[in-house]
Amino acid sequence: MYHMLTRPTARDLTLEAARDAGAARRPTRPLPAAQIKKLLDSRNQADVLDGLRRVVSVRNAFLDSHDRMLMSPDAI
Repeated sequence: MYHMLTRPTARDLTLEAARDAGAARRPTRPLPAAQIKKLLDSRNQADVLDGLRRVVSVRNAFLDSHDRMLMSPDAI
C-alpha cells in the first residue's frame, strides 16, 4: 500500500486493482464473531477492510434470508 502523501505508481495501482478483483471473486466463509472483531480491531488497513466486508456480507445474508422468509407462502 502506498502512503497518502506520495503519488501511487501505475504498478501500485495495478497491484491494488488485481488484489481487489481477486478478493471479489473469492468466496468468503463466515467467520466467528471473535475473529471478525480481531480483523476490525487490527492496525492493518487490509484486515479492517476485510472485517468490514465480512460484516456487510453477514448483514446482507441475514436480510436476504429474512426477505425470503417474509415472501414465503407460509408467512401469509
